[in-house]
Amino acid sequence: MIRPRLIQDLRAAIDRSNYFVADDFHIDTENTKDQSSNLIVRYRFNETYYLVAVVPLSASNGPWFEISMTVKPGSIADTEVLTVGAWDQVVQATQNWLARIHEELQAVPVARELAVQAQELEDLLRKWTDLPNEYFTKTEIADMEARLEQIEATMEEGLREYVEDPTQVRNKVAAIRLDIRTLKETLPALKKQSWAGKLLVRVSSWMRDPDNQKVLKSGTDVARTLLLNGPPPKQRARRSWPNWFQPQQAAAQVQGTTNTRGQVWEPKTLTGRRPSQIEMVPPADVPGSADVTPREVPAVGD
Repeated sequence: MIRPRLIQDLRAAIDRSNYFVADDFHIDTENTKDQSSNLIVRYRFNETYYLVAVVPLSASNGPWFEISMTVKPGSIADTEVLTVGAWDQVVQATQNWLARIHEELQAVPVARELAVQAQELEDLLRKWTDLPNEYFTKTEIADMEARLEQIEATMEEGLREYVEDPTQVRNKVAAIRLDIRTLKETLPALKKQSWAGKLLVRVSSWMRDPDNQKVLKSGTDVARTLLLNGPPPKQRARRSWPNWFQPQQAAAQVQGTTNTRGQVWEPKTLTGRRPSQIEMVPPADVPGSADVTPREVPAVGD
């Protein structure tokens, strides 16, 4: 049997960890027929995580024992076998094992969410096989580019909000811009089914980044927005010009009219000018007047 004092040392090491206490684990020992004792430690709440140490009853090389350990999770493989030569090395290996369990427990929710999204995206890809085996029309390309630009803007804005490190923000934004540019450039070159598959690869890669997960509700929402008649991107509000500010109508509407002071408005001909090339100024003979009259402003390059 393994000495009780050594088991106490092991329990104390578990209690010193930042994540667990000894009572989180089943800790047992048993003797075997081949003159050795087994130490078995299992995580009480998920027994797929375990550690087994086979301790020989006699030293094999001077003061050193050849203690074989099997741990799950391992440092690289899911299950690993290692050999140590003393009890303090067993304790150290146990502490390393505890840290890996903590990492796994943290990764489980993310992995589960990624698995769900991957399945949803695969389901969408199967639906995309129903897309016509044809190229996008010019109208469809323009619409898709607008949607891609909206997603790019949303992701950039969110990353700047959630990520504190400016260097990480720049790197992540640059990667997103490159992906969006690639998707836009391939719109006229790939048929719809092929382009949908390319989109799936990009969306899956975005959703593997925890910061992108904060920004985007889900990868499937992105895909639906782009390919399954999802909501159109928000359009920037266009400036609404008053009727008198339209180049083809301004002169006609004010020609021959008078302001509140009885002055006749005689604007120059404004047809052919863009609204941005026309401004309203007070009548020259009434300094400070609140009334305005159209005046032609030379266009840039005129």
